Amino acid sequence: MQIKVYPMKKPFYKDVLLRVLVFVLVFGGLAAIIIPTVGRVSIGSPRTSDLSNLREISQASLIYAHDHKDRLPEATDVWDYARLIASAGLIDGRFWQSRLDPANSETARDPIDILLPPSGNAPRELNPAFRAIRPTFAVALGKLGTDLPFATPVAWTRGLQPDGTWAKHSPYGGEGGFITFLGGNVSYFRNLSDDGGQLISRDGAKTANILDALPPGTRIGEYMPTAEEQKTWSAAKRPPDAYPPRSSVFWPGVLLWILVWAPFLIVSIHRRKKAETGVFSIFIWPAAITLLILMIAPTVAH
Repeated sequence: MQIKVYPMKKPFYKDVLLRVLVFVLVFGGLAAIIIPTVGRVSIGSPRTSDLSNLREISQASLIYAHDHKDRLPEATDVWDYARLIASAGLIDGRFWQSRLDPANSETARDPIDILLPPSGNAPRELNPAFRAIRPTFAVALGKLGTDLPFATPVAWTRGLQPDGTWAKHSPYGGEGGFITFLGGNVSYFRNLSDDGGQLISRDGAKTANILDALPPGTRIGEYMPTAEEQKTWSAAKRPPDAYPPRSSVFWPGVLLWILVWAPFLIVSIHRRKKAETGVFSIFIWPAAITLLILMIAPTVAH
């Protein structure tokens, strides 16, 4: 009697190793995205607080507009703007300060009321103590209404220049800043001149000058530092949380994609040499992992 021996099409250990490899890559890739981000931008970090504060200023401005015929505050300066939207509930002066800003890093933690206590039926006046602070944020002053495009800037980090860069004496040392828009979103920009302009002008073209993205006649309300303050703040050392380190943005991303795709590429080449099936179908896994990381990364980063 002859016994036929049928060779296995694929050794069992290959299936096991491939499954383990996929498991490690999926969870390792997600950990590579989540863990460094959480370590760099934690819930209590000053930079995250700045983003949150600017969002609160934007929301209070929209609440004010809802109660004033869809018009944003027509203030005389940034302090007067703060006084007007205080009626919408934003009464804590700390929302206008940043612990990363050399202009007020020592006072940003101290409670301060924007308005004085009520006196009879008279409107509450601006608190002189708040008037003495140097706000971290600038605001658009003019006849702005909620009927403007959602991409219209409302408030932003102090020190933004006409060429789309932030001055060296700005809160983050010239390394960019936040802008909140009429649509309610807040974004961080390093340089508004990239890609032909990061803002949308009145005629629909790209622009780096924030005044071009605002209605004609709009002014900028912000604290203007003296020459001595500009020199001192420009030389001030910012903590690491003041802006995303350049080195931590590019190379870990490159390394992550190499770790995700390289093993599958090696397996595909091996299969091709052995004339096995699944030379191209194996790339379904890294494609799925890539898509998952791209979906999760932006939500974790904010």
